[in-house]
Parts: sequence; structure tokens; C-alpha cells
Amino acid sequence: MLTTSLAPQSASPTAAVVESVAPDFADLPEEGAASVVRIFYGTNRQPTGRDFATDPNNAYGSDRGVLQFGVAAVSIPPTHDYGQIERPSVWRFEFRERADQHVVLRQIAPVSADRFSQALRSATGRSRDREAFVFVHGYNNDFAEAARRTAQIKHDLDFDGPAILFSWPSRGTTIGYGDDREQIAPTLPALTRFLALVAQQSGANRVHVIAHSMGNEFATRAIAQLSSQAQGDLFDQLILAAPDIDAMEFATVIAPYLYPACRRCTIYAADHDLALAGSRHYHRRPRLGQAGRHLVTFPAVPHINVVDASEVSFDLFNLGHTDFGDDLLADIRGVMHGLQPAGRKLQPHHVVQAAWRFEPGLSGEANPNDAVQQVSHERQAVSRPTVESEQSASPPPHAPVKPAKPVESPSLWARFCDWWTG
Repeated sequence: MLTTSLAPQSASPTAAVVESVAPDFADLPEEGAASVVRIFYGTNRQPTGRDFATDPNNAYGSDRGVLQFGVAAVSIPPTHDYGQIERPSVWRFEFRERADQHVVLRQIAPVSADRFSQALRSATGRSRDREAFVFVHGYNNDFAEAARRTAQIKHDLDFDGPAILFSWPSRGTTIGYGDDREQIAPTLPALTRFLALVAQQSGANRVHVIAHSMGNEFATRAIAQLSSQAQGDLFDQLILAAPDIDAMEFATVIAPYLYPACRRCTIYAADHDLALAGSRHYHRRPRLGQAGRHLVTFPAVPHINVVDASEVSFDLFNLGHTDFGDDLLADIRGVMHGLQPAGRKLQPHHVVQAAWRFEPGLSGEANPNDAVQQVSHERQAVSRPTVESEQSASPPPHAPVKPAKPVESPSLWARFCDWWTG
């Protein structure tokens, strides 16, 4: 039995003031035919004191506070492109948000933990498949940006169930990498409690967790902690996009403990990610989200799939950090449908054992009716390492497997990244 305490914390005066706020935003006008997407959120960011209703973009800052809950409304413009987050650009002489042209965070309403759970169960009950997903953002994200991304993923996946954001106190700047990493340990109790609440009280048959960049270390460590208390699956699919985690540390410290809390883990790596190349330069160790000669796999752990997404066209922003583009979103949809990699039109990796790759022109969501390819709900037992095996000199059974040789004919971009990271 999961015993994590879910009692509401009393240190959030804002939540008490807005206790009576209706979390449905039923009267929110749709400007310029923009569609309004409601998301749920939890955050341990400190409120700035700005008005939540009139200045949602600046309602939460980068200082750490207590765990708070709420709902938010994000509008998607009628001209929205799949996989994109349209924002004002000075190059187009756009100096303010317009709901008919941009993805806009429209409203925020903090609520108590009890009210949050009630609204979440209600939304799950109205959904077709009774499933939900939690998104944990990465480094260099403020609250508003993370909320817009969560709504965009829900909208583009045509996800019928609740979309839930957990936002940790990232500085939201490209030079704040070190400060962001310092938030991991103090944020883990809040994220662990939040994930436990969602798993226990959402009413969903399946809860998926999607993490991006540095958010992967937050999410995987929290789930590993919950796994020690879980007697069955708390989460269905764990999706790690461009994970900024030490590859060996993930293999030895985190991966063995993800079971049994999650049913399956899918890792998306790429060799054209500048932010991960910079992270490797910063840490002097390969990151789990890097492909090419740094790609690692986990053949001894049957519920972990590694996908080389280097051939996928990503949006390049935030120092070239891979984000959620067309092909990747389509594949994530297939993962949530429970499809095996082959059923999602992925191909076995031609160099690295136990890895998959996107094939240009073939990638995308497979037919959900292709039941032959669906993942079985029965998993092979995975033994956890003992203290002695963790301290032994021999590699643990879950150690990653590196490619026997570098990928042939590396691109000019890959050569530049290798040169830049030393």
C-alpha cells in the first residue's frame, strides 16, 4: 500500500483565498475562434504576488515555495501548426500576445489539494478512455511556458483525458543551468507527493508521465522513490524526451527502481541536441538523451525501450534543444496506445543493439486497431540490485550497452558537436 501522505499543506494562503473559484473556466471567451484547453497543475514555485486572473504569465516566479495546486486555461489559435507553440516575434513586428495568433496562457486558478482532486476525478470521469498524463518540463522554462507546452501537447495529441503539469522552480534563463540543477533534491518531496496524489486520486485507469530535458531527472527519481512503496503499477507509460541525466547513473541508480511503479519506459535520444551536448561538456559525462556514439540501451531491462530520434525534424530553440515536433508527438501517441516500437513503424537500429530508430518517411502513429503489436500487460520480472552488487566492481545487470562502433558517416553537425564538447 502506498503510504505517502496526501494531506493538504496549510502554508499556501493564496489557495485558501480562491477556495471558491470554479475550476472549469466555463465562461472563458474564445477569442478569434481560438480553442481553450484546460490543464491541471501542481507547482512548488513561490507566487510572485501578481494577480492570478489578470497577469497569469507572471503569477509564479523562480523561487521555491510549498506545493500548490490549481487549474489553468490556455488558448490555441485557429492557425496553430502541429507541434508548434506560436509566440509573438519582433521579427514579425509582434509585440504582444494575440489569442487569434499565439498560444496564450489565459487564466490561472489556484485551489486546495481536495478541490484539485475532486476536479481531476470529474475530468477523468468525463473522458472517453479514463486516462491522464503528467508533464514535467525541463531547464530554462518559466511557469507560463510550461503551461503552454502542456496544453499544446494535449491539443496536438487530441488527448481526451486530463493534462497535468508539474512545474518546478526553473530560473527560466539559458544561463541558469547550474541553479536549475540545484532544485532537484529539494523539489523531490513535492513532486513525489504530487505524483502519488495523481496516481491515487485522479480516477484514471492509466496515468502516463512525460518528462523533457532536466525534468527527466526530477520525474525518474520521484517515481523510483514511489516504486519502493508501490505494490503494482502507479503509472502506465513513462516517456523520457531528450533526458538530461547521467547515462550510467540512470542505469545503476534509477532504472532498476522504476519497476514496478511504471509499466514501460521509452527513452528518446538524438545526436543533434545542442543543450545536451552542452550538458555533457558541463558534466564531462555522456547524457542519457544523446545518440550517435553516446547512445546507450538496456537489453537486460525488458520494459525500457530506447529510440534514436536523430532523423526526426525537431523545433530548434532553447539552444537547439529537441522538443516535441510532429513525428515525435505521433510516436508518443502510439506509445500511449500501448503499441510496440515495430507497431509504431520504428525500425531496429542498424548499429546499436536493442535500440530503435525513426525511418524517414515511415515514422508516425500506427493503426491503433493493430492489436497484434500491442504491448502485453504482463512483464518479465526484473530483479533489483542488492547493496553488495551495487558496490561490487563488476558492472550491474542493468548497465547500459554502448555501440560497438560509432555510427558510420557522421554528419557535419555531429562532428561539430563532438568537437565542441571535447
